[in-house]
Amino acid sequence: MGRFGLDCPEQLEWRHWNPGTEYVKQLVLKNISTSVLKLRFKQPTSKAFSMDFPEPFKLRPGMSQSLKVIFRPLRMQHYTDNVELFVGNASFLVPVHAYTPVTHIEVPSQLDFGFTPCKETVTAPVVVKNSGDVRVDVTWRLEAPFAITPPSASLAPGESLSFVVAFTPPEACSYTANAACTLESGAAAICKISGIGKFPYLSVEQAGVDFGPVVVGQRVERTVRFGNHSVVAAHFTVNHDPDGPDDGVFVVGPAKGTLGPEEYSVLRLSYTPRSTGTFSSETFLVGTAGGNTVALNLRGAAVAPTVTLSARAFNFGNVPTGTPASRVLYIRNHSAVPVPYDFQTEPLDVFSISRVRGVLAPETTAHVTITFKAAVPANYWRRVALLLKDADPQGVDLVATSFSDKSRPPPLAHRHVGRYLARVAAGASPVEEAQLDSAPPSAAAGLFAGPGEFAPQPNGTATAAADAASATAMATAIVHDTEASEEGGSDARLLGPDSWTLVFGGQDPAHALEVDPEVLDFGTTSRLRGGEYRTVTLTNTTAAKLTAFFVVPEWQDPGAPPGEPPKPVFQVFPESVDVRPRGQAIFKVAFRPPRDGAFFSQQLTLVAHVKSQRNFRLVADHQMLPSWSLPVQASGNTFLHSNPEFSPKVELSTRSISFPPCRPGDAVHQTILVANNGDTPTAFNFGAPSALWPLFHVRPAAGVVPPKGHVLIGLRFTPTDTRPAATNAIVTFNGVASNAVTVLLRGCAHTPRLTTDLPSSTLYFRPTCVGASSQRAITLHNPSRVPLAFRWRLPPRVQGVISVTPASGTLRGNESVQLLWHFVPAAQKLYEGRAACLVLSPLDAAAGGEVPADGGEAAVGGEEGEAVEGDGVFVSLVGEGTQGAVALEPPSLALGDLRVGHPVRRALLLHNVSDGVLRYKLEVAPAEDDELPAAEATACDFTAGLDSASSNPAASAGLECWVDEPEGALPARASKTVTVTLFPRYRKRYSLQVRCRSSTVAPLGAGANRPPSAGRLAPAASDAAGPEGPPPVIAPLTAAAAFPSIEVTDVYCEGLPKQLLWQLLGVNQLNHHLRTEVSDTELRLRAAHDRGSLTTEAACAAMAAFPMEFGTHGLGGRPRVVHVELSNPTPLPVSWQLHSFDDPDGVELENWVEPGGRPRSEGERMRHLIAEYRLFEMRPRSGSLEPGARGTVTFEFRPSVVGCFQLPIFLHVTDGKRLRLQLQAVTTPDPLQLLCLPPPLRTFRLQPVALGEPSPPLQMYSLRPGGPAAVRFRLDTGPLAALAAESWGHRVLELVGPAVGEIPEGGVAAINWRFSPLEAKEYRVEVPVLLGDGKVEVIELVGRGYAPPPSRPHGAVPAVPLAETAAGQAGDAGLAADEAAAAAADAAAADRGWATWRGLSASPSAGMAGRLAMVDHDLVSLGVTPVRGLTRRIVVLTNKSRYPLAFDWDLAALAPPPGVPGPPLPSADLLADRPLQGALAITPASGSLEPGERLVCRVALHAGVTPQIWEGEIRCTVRVDEEVLEAAAAEAAAGAAALAAAEAATMEQVEEVIAESPARGPPPPPPAVAAAQRASKLRSRLPVHAYMTTAIRNRIEPLAQQFAATLEARTMRAVEGARPASFPEPQTLCVTLCGRILEPEQLAALRYVPPHEVELARAAVAEGAAWVPAESVPFWEAEAPQPAARADAAAPWLGREGPDDADGDPGQARELAGGSARPDLSLSLKRAGVDTASRPTTPVMTSAGANGNGAAAVPPPPAGLGSGGNVVEVTFAVPPSSLGDSRAPSIGGDDLVASATVAGDGLHAEGSGGGGDADGAEAAGEGEEARVRDGAADGTVAAGGELVPPPLPPPPPAGGGDEYDSLISARDVLSGLFSELMDDPELRRAFEYLPPEEVQPFALVRSAPPPCYDAGVRPEISQVAAEASAASAAAAAAAASPPQAPAGAEGGDVDLESDPELRRVLVSAEWRNLADFVLESALLGLMQESAAGDWGMTGQGAGE
Repeated sequence: MGRFGLDCPEQLEWRHWNPGTEYVKQLVLKNISTSVLKLRFKQPTSKAFSMDFPEPFKLRPGMSQSLKVIFRPLRMQHYTDNVELFVGNASFLVPVHAYTPVTHIEVPSQLDFGFTPCKETVTAPVVVKNSGDVRVDVTWRLEAPFAITPPSASLAPGESLSFVVAFTPPEACSYTANAACTLESGAAAICKISGIGKFPYLSVEQAGVDFGPVVVGQRVERTVRFGNHSVVAAHFTVNHDPDGPDDGVFVVGPAKGTLGPEEYSVLRLSYTPRSTGTFSSETFLVGTAGGNTVALNLRGAAVAPTVTLSARAFNFGNVPTGTPASRVLYIRNHSAVPVPYDFQTEPLDVFSISRVRGVLAPETTAHVTITFKAAVPANYWRRVALLLKDADPQGVDLVATSFSDKSRPPPLAHRHVGRYLARVAAGASPVEEAQLDSAPPSAAAGLFAGPGEFAPQPNGTATAAADAASATAMATAIVHDTEASEEGGSDARLLGPDSWTLVFGGQDPAHALEVDPEVLDFGTTSRLRGGEYRTVTLTNTTAAKLTAFFVVPEWQDPGAPPGEPPKPVFQVFPESVDVRPRGQAIFKVAFRPPRDGAFFSQQLTLVAHVKSQRNFRLVADHQMLPSWSLPVQASGNTFLHSNPEFSPKVELSTRSISFPPCRPGDAVHQTILVANNGDTPTAFNFGAPSALWPLFHVRPAAGVVPPKGHVLIGLRFTPTDTRPAATNAIVTFNGVASNAVTVLLRGCAHTPRLTTDLPSSTLYFRPTCVGASSQRAITLHNPSRVPLAFRWRLPPRVQGVISVTPASGTLRGNESVQLLWHFVPAAQKLYEGRAACLVLSPLDAAAGGEVPADGGEAAVGGEEGEAVEGDGVFVSLVGEGTQGAVALEPPSLALGDLRVGHPVRRALLLHNVSDGVLRYKLEVAPAEDDELPAAEATACDFTAGLDSASSNPAASAGLECWVDEPEGALPARASKTVTVTLFPRYRKRYSLQVRCRSSTVAPLGAGANRPPSAGRLAPAASDAAGPEGPPPVIAPLTAAAAFPSIEVTDVYCEGLPKQLLWQLLGVNQLNHHLRTEVSDTELRLRAAHDRGSLTTEAACAAMAAFPMEFGTHGLGGRPRVVHVELSNPTPLPVSWQLHSFDDPDGVELENWVEPGGRPRSEGERMRHLIAEYRLFEMRPRSGSLEPGARGTVTFEFRPSVVGCFQLPIFLHVTDGKRLRLQLQAVTTPDPLQLLCLPPPLRTFRLQPVALGEPSPPLQMYSLRPGGPAAVRFRLDTGPLAALAAESWGHRVLELVGPAVGEIPEGGVAAINWRFSPLEAKEYRVEVPVLLGDGKVEVIELVGRGYAPPPSRPHGAVPAVPLAETAAGQAGDAGLAADEAAAAAADAAAADRGWATWRGLSASPSAGMAGRLAMVDHDLVSLGVTPVRGLTRRIVVLTNKSRYPLAFDWDLAALAPPPGVPGPPLPSADLLADRPLQGALAITPASGSLEPGERLVCRVALHAGVTPQIWEGEIRCTVRVDEEVLEAAAAEAAAGAAALAAAEAATMEQVEEVIAESPARGPPPPPPAVAAAQRASKLRSRLPVHAYMTTAIRNRIEPLAQQFAATLEARTMRAVEGARPASFPEPQTLCVTLCGRILEPEQLAALRYVPPHEVELARAAVAEGAAWVPAESVPFWEAEAPQPAARADAAAPWLGREGPDDADGDPGQARELAGGSARPDLSLSLKRAGVDTASRPTTPVMTSAGANGNGAAAVPPPPAGLGSGGNVVEVTFAVPPSSLGDSRAPSIGGDDLVASATVAGDGLHAEGSGGGGDADGAEAAGEGEEARVRDGAADGTVAAGGELVPPPLPPPPPAGGGDEYDSLISARDVLSGLFSELMDDPELRRAFEYLPPEEVQPFALVRSAPPPCYDAGVRPEISQVAAEASAASAAAAAAAASPPQAPAGAEGGDVDLESDPELRRVLVSAEWRNLADFVLESALLGLMQESAAGDWGMTGQGAGE
């Protein structure tokens, strides 16, 4: 009513009313508006409702007014009416109602229990509310499995009641029910109740827990995780298996609980063993009410604490009577529990122990002192038992001999005791009659045999043979005993279970003495009055007369004052007595207590010995017997007739003793501790032994427990059957029955037996494919509590087909083992058999061997000698073999080359070719040829940190090869793909086998209820039980794993020899380390580098430095630039990096900033200085190399700062090695006197020399300056003189040559040493080198002499020729026989023999970019030269620059004597004091090279008469030839001016003319000029924007911009062309030469010949000629004189007439023809009549003599050499141009002349061929010699006249940079030219008339090809070109025409005249350029072959 501004109730209601009664209610009206309201109302129309008279009224804001409404019902019915209220002009109604009473309840419509555990009750509340007006009674109706409580109730109006609904699902299914809540009227409310029953599923993490051995008294706890895997809660309980044994040692908690759905918890397990030696195996059941039960098997073995003694026996020796002797015994407790101990002896006995009882703390050592003090002289032997709580007792043997002045018994030793025990153990009596005889031991029979050898005769007598055998055994035992240690003793009964016999049976197993009684109880006696005596009867059971006496210990009163001596308590009479053999003696024992009110108990010891042993003179050593000791326990008290006034405060360690299980007839033991906590002694007594007899025994049965002490008591159980035994032992304390304590003793014996889990006794195998295997698992259980051993026996008919694992083993009590039966059928048939399992004793099983099958099915029984016990098991075996197999695809996996540390995966397809499901199992095993990793190899994993590697558990486990699915199933005729992963972790060759085994069963697992616990299996029996299975299918897997690696193959630095630079940089060590394995340190550095925590200091500390010496330089000198070539020798791509960890990562720090906030170290400062001044630079710092590729790294040092600098640079090969390169250099302000002595050169290892060598070779050593100044030196020969003095004046080491000299800067001083050893040993001499500034350097000379092989007697003839002898041996026989000399030779070769250095290349390839010129080989070996012999080599010099070069050769220290230009050597006397004992020359010595030109330089050595091993270098200085450049520049300028004038004349003039008449302009040019202009436009046309007029160009903005750019570019080119040319500085090339000059005898013996040249030396010996290696012999090795006609014939080829040569020397002819600059294409002809097998031919090489660059020609060989047979001369004439038949020119024409002369053998072969010489063509076509090349390039014309392309040169050698750019371009251009050239018929004909003009640079020809080459251009310009170049064509034709026409020329002229078009092409300049280009390309191809090393072919290669 808010809209009316009035607030009133919505309606009025009356409930709970009765007719005839008046009910009143107020209708309250309230004004909630802000104005006064005028109200009136209208009464209800019904008579039941009434109101006051309806008068209008006003209601102010906020005021209220009540209107009374009266309800007067007349009868029980429903009344309804309205009260109408008027507010102003509006009105509204207020309903009034009177309701009759109703009955109504509210019940939930549904109740869902959800998932509920089966067979468990779950409750839920249901709330019912009475929403009616009257009280109602409700009753529930509900069906099972639901129930509701209470079933009925009464509810008042408005009352609510909660009913409890219970749901107990009996099964796992869904349940729904309707619960009806009914009223009295029959109405009902329905509630739908639903629930789903689910079984809970429990599982434990492990089905069994083995606590292992646990010491008794120790508590061990474990936890087992278990969980609920269902969707319902699991209410579990833990109960012990009621059917299993329960020792009460296991506790499992919690005993019950609840696990929610998918919840896990833990069970706490504890094991507290109680009885030593008990193995407990108990099962606990974790179950739920729903029936889900999980078995948890707990196992544990109770073991004794480990206690050891420091000694098992003590021999106190001879001790005077009354004098004490002591020994210390250490007792060690190795366990974690305290161990009480108790020695079974009296504290003050004859052997007194300082602490008889005590407690050993855990893991501690205690000691006791044993003191021997005897009052009676005799031999004493006491075996004292040491009782230990919960452990077997241990014994200590105590032996002593007491003597006095009157009695001196013989000394007793442990050997006597051991001999006695061994004899009685063998069954002998304690004392034999013969033992009492004084006869020697050889006469005694069978008395003293060793252990186990005594065999008494049945009738007591022995035969003679037995007597002899016994006597021999006795003597052997005596000798053995004599050698035994006196501190030894017999340990047989001192340890282990046998030691209990010592406690219960005494120390004498033979019982030689008997006492009766053993216990004396004196009862209660007064101290003042002596008690009655007790008698002890001693019985002697031996045949010897004995002397017996009692040892009575004294008693120390615990309450006596300190210092009071102990007193005896018991007395024995008589003191000593003699007992006759097998007689008796009686002793009286008296009790004399010294104190009242006390208990006394002591052990009296009766000692007896053979009376004859009272004196050592009466008995021999072999007759010695130990004394016997028997204990007698005596006790009494002094309490008179009254009870003690105190109660005992004693405690027992346990009130219940459970003995461990045993077999019937065995004995088991336990200990109990009685502790006295009081301060007075307490007596205990177990009563009469008969109370416990016969099953239980106690020892000691009575005694006294000392105050605050304890006593250990041993208990024994000896069952006779398997019935459980139990009895109560009554322990009485202080003799009072009220103090008695009951101890329960329990024990049980068991008979071992076996059971299986098979429902029947038959084991069936499923049908199995032949070649596969199937498996079945059964459980073998030992239900008894004693351990047993089992062994299976299989019948022969199933052996090899059926096997079991394990076949034998041991099972402890209540333990089981899972047996795995394998069925491997060998044929398709049914297999049946019966297997038997034998039950054995564990000891017999351990001692016995395998049990072979007996072939039958006999009853269970063991082999002979085996003790079979218990019940065995028989199992019938049935299996059927069917057909099937598994195939692998691919059959083999070849992975190739792999990278170590990275996995590689391959797919393997498995195919089941059978009709059944097969289980497969894949395994990877190494093959027989699999390599083992190196010993120093480290497993590498370079995928550390990657997701792929970390996610694979096999990779994380360190495996190298695995399969992703090693096991699985294959359906019938199905395939499956698995992935095989090889993770090579080592560098090696992997040869593995992927083996696939198939079976028809699933892999076996542990059972759910009882887990297998195999116990201690017998592996030998398991392995031999049967076959391993069918042969697997094998897929071989091979791979070669390697580390990416690099090696240095070349180094270059201008002015330094390669081998010296190699040593300065330490490349040998560097390459060696790069080839080693990746170390563990490098792997750790890699990990630190990946983490970013690696610093330079840490890396330097971890890695060894490889120093790289850059020398000493003057301040401001030239930088040292070193080029190092790196190559990839592996088949893997490699990436490398040079880096430093000091890089600031792009942040430039100020000088004052300290990195890392700390002061920088000295090393950091140096590195910062080097980086600041850029002293060291490297480029590039990283790179990648493909397999076999090479790259160059440049190191540069700038000497701009004074100091010694070291820069560590780290070389990192990705996934490979890490090295620290230590760059070292020195910069000095002033020149210093230094020698260049890297570590290899400081020690000069001389070649080993044979003793008695008449002419030992000189050995050359080189000294070089190490700084920027000349060096003056002087060699101190004092050490050489001292060595000579030591060698009796013989000069072992001699300096040959001057000792003083000066080495210029960059020069070399060659020093010769002669080594002549006097002895076969090593000589070492340190020779000081005094420098000019006073410094001293030391050079160590090391040499070794060796004995030569024995020489033949004078006049003896060798059995084989010399050549065969030399060929049959491996070198110097004397050197090979001396290992030390051979090692010295190898060391010398490693230092100086650069041919043996790994990676070093003799051909240069590094640093090509900056060289002006290069040589093909900078390391040249001249090999071995005989004395007075001649050896030649060639060196090809190539101009790599774009400048003409001039070169000069400098022989330096190897220069010949003054006045001798070179070979031949006039006289050997000229070589005196010369470094090189021979004349060395190089030809030409100087000259010039055009750009790209190659020149062959010949090196010749004429040896002298002195043998020498020499090495040195020659230098070639190359510089730019400026004169040639100036002439070329002038010619180019003139050509440019002429070209500019021609262009100006032909410039097109364009003007903007609107109209002109008549036409203006220059007159038209002549036709020839016009044609030339048109041709010029075709060749070089300007861009469009350059031809446009200015007006048109400016209208188009892009054209204007392009014009400006073009103009600017032309201007810049003009400016650059006007700059003065700058030329490179001169460079020096170093070529190292080495060789050996040897005498014929040395050469024949292969002495001083390096191993790699031995084979060639043998060939030289076989030929009997001077040896020159065939690999380096050029075809112009020697030249024979040529006739003048031959030289004249060569003139047309040279292009001009040559003068006649009177001597016919072709070298002079070439010198005369030097102005021609024509390439000399020399020929190689087959040497007629010379065996090519013995001396192979050489391929074609280009002679440089025709270039005219040589300064001097090579003179002819001396006349003396031609007749000696030492030199082979071959001469080749230069062929003229071939102008034969135009159709098919002949290869061998008249002008082709070849002459070969073999000096010394009379063979001369010369050949000349006319046109069509078949022999020449055949020789050239066979390919045995190089093909003849004329000006048209050889091979362009075939024999049939068809034109074919000439062979292209081979690809250039691999290299970096642009060093072979010209060669590569030549090959590419030739390939394109020849492919198109053959398509033009005109060019095919033109090849026959190639004019011999000068060769133009082919780069120009390639960039601007001649227009005549284009077929489309030639017709257009043919006429114009003919007229324009008529004059030049005529001149060219005149120059090209020979002076006289050769054969066949007329036909060619006719063709030219008849074909003017062909003639026009031939005479054109464009054609000549093209022809010259082809010629030069062919020449470059030949040179390329030379550079690649192909020119040094062997004989086989030439023949191919």
